[in-house]
Amino acid sequence: MIKNLQPKNKLVKTSLLYLISPETKGGRIPFEIDRDSFTQIVPKINGYNLLRKADKQTTQGLAMSFVEENEAGDLAFLKTLMAP
Repeated sequence: MIKNLQPKNKLVKTSLLYLISPETKGGRIPFEIDRDSFTQIVPKINGYNLLRKADKQTTQGLAMSFVEENEAGDLAFLKTLMAP
């Protein structure tokens, strides 16, 4: 059960707290954080539970067809094509 869900605009405010944090592989604290932790911790602080790794986070939520459907606070993963 998800408790204490905050409005998505709070996700933006929380993410800005990490603006000057250096990316450190395996980091999970505000003074050194990696991208997987960032995309897990910011939502968690605001009541959203996401899995730890980005490849697993892509299995959660809804797919969107157009960039215009996104709102501030949404977490978007872009599909990339590998070179042959």
